[in-house]
Parts: sequence; structure tokens; C-alpha cells
Amino acid sequence: MQMHAREAVGAHRSEVKPHQCQQCLKSFSSNHQLVQHIRVHTGEKPYKCSYCDRRFKQLSHVQQHTRLHTGEYKKLCRFVENFEQEASIVLNAGIYGSFGVRHS
Repeated sequence: MQMHAREAVGAHRSEVKPHQCQQCLKSFSSNHQLVQHIRVHTGEKPYKCSYCDRRFKQLSHVQQHTRLHTGEYKKLCRFVENFEQEASIVLNAGIYGSFGVRHS
């Protein structure tokens, strides 16, 4: 019998997830994932940007954010003229989301 794509995806989802959050009962396949998830409930942000006071729940998020300061991200936003202008908006106005500028 041939397995359909939808059934194959369902089989993958049935992986064992023994690490369960005691607050919302969501389960994870690794303890690392559970530890990261718990920060949603606690609000803990253990990773701090070395250039500004922003804090993050995950190391990868602070690493991506740091690229704003180092200039590794060029012309992040189509609404500003140059990276320096955008960096000024991001760093001084505080109107950015997790990784870049948030426009309302």
C-alpha cells in the first residue's frame, strides 16, 4: 500500500515528546526545547545585546539582532534611505521588533 504525503507528515508528528511544560502541558522532544519554551511563561530573557540594552529569550535571536549594530545587515528596511538612517531609527527610537524595524 502506498503512503500518501499527508500520512507521511502525520507519521513524523507522532514522534515521542517526553518533555512536558507543567504550566500549559505542551510537550517537546528535547529538554532544550522545553527550557526555551518555559521562557514564554516566565518572561526570562537571559541573552543581552553587547551593544545596547535589548534582551532576548534565545541566543540565536540576540545573534541576529547584533547584526544590526555590526552593519552585517545592510538596508533592512525599504522605507529608509540608508543603513545609517535605519540604525539611528532602530537604536534611538526604540520602534523595532525582535530583529528589525516595525512600522505601524
